Amino acid sequence: MKFYTISLFPDLIENHVSKSILGRALKNKLIFVKNFQLRDFSKDRHKRTDGSPYGGGPGMVIWLDPILNCFEKFLKEISKEKNRFQNIQNILIVNFVPSSEKFTNILATNFVKKYTHIIFICGRYEGIDYRLNNILKDILKEKKRDLKEQNIKFNFEIKDLSIGDYVLTGGEVAANVLIDSISRQIKGVLNKNESLEENRISSYKIYARPEIYEKKIRGKVKKYLVPKVLLSGNHAEIEKWKLQR
Repeated sequence: MKFYTISLFPDLIENHVSKSILGRALKNKLIFVKNFQLRDFSKDRHKRTDGSPYGGGPGMVIWLDPILNCFEKFLKEISKEKNRFQNIQNILIVNFVPSSEKFTNILATNFVKKYTHIIFICGRYEGIDYRLNNILKDILKEKKRDLKEQNIKFNFEIKDLSIGDYVLTGGEVAANVLIDSISRQIKGVLNKNESLEENRISSYKIYARPEIYEKKIRGKVKKYLVPKVLLSGNHAEIEKWKLQR
């Protein structure tokens, strides 16, 4: 899986993906992450990327040109790739919109099966010019026609996604969430396949050592116990207990 981001603060993503499990996945070439600095694609002499919204209102809106210039760079890069799956490029473009479809673990699993490239457009300030998705669709349709003449199959989808009913300062946090969640579904990223069982882990209570944890509160020692069934060694009863929760 190849991830790309368009961002004003790419270091926020670089710092996240370079550590721990994702860092190891990068090193082992199980995932690929490239971050584009949006200012590099601004034609403004001061490298500005945003301006006041039409109709008035607070804050600034990110202009179309820097994003589209960057997107053209992205398309040129992937056009040069030789995909081992019969030259099929399946691309997902993600915009982050709080009121849109909620990202889930089911989507993460499906994305790994369906796409070869995912590009995240990380908004800032009051957001991105609303016309972006329609323009991207037209650009991608033309690209698909061009590549078809070269016998290269090219599929794309644009999705607005949300990680929750709240507003973030920027899309970088949301991009990190999706890169993390999607990468976990890729074979070899996790040492143990059991770690993928998020539904199991999130549906019951989990415990670790010691069996009895003692804590003095207001002069009295209180004991916190691990349920006896988990100490029984009876795997059938343990699984039954887990399923009940």
